[in-house]
Amino acid sequence: MDITKIVLSILTIISALMSAVIIPWMKLKIAEAKHKMTEQQQDDLIKWVRIAVSAAEMIYKESGLGSVKKKFVQEYLAEHGFILDEEQVNIAIEAAVLELKSNMG
Repeated sequence: MDITKIVLSILTIISALMSAVIIPWMKLKIAEAKHKMTEQQQDDLIKWVRIAVSAAEMIYKESGLGSVKKKFVQEYLAEHGFILDEEQVNIAIEAAVLELKSNMG
């Protein structure tokens, strides 16, 4: 009996499992770990979001420029070390805008 074929088949199965399951799972866990922020980092993020939203509101005063403002905020945050996905940016912006509006009136 030729054991080489059996070993190669097992290695092929293991590599397929790693590619399909283990590597994506590890990437997900790494991404989750990166998103866990310390309290200081969260405070810093809130501060930078407030600044970015206020700046975007002052720079882009015309209506209908929400996507431009959002892009501005996302780029501003990235410049300060906060890489967020679109959903996270939306949540941060909404919170800052609500706070900004409640402070205005």
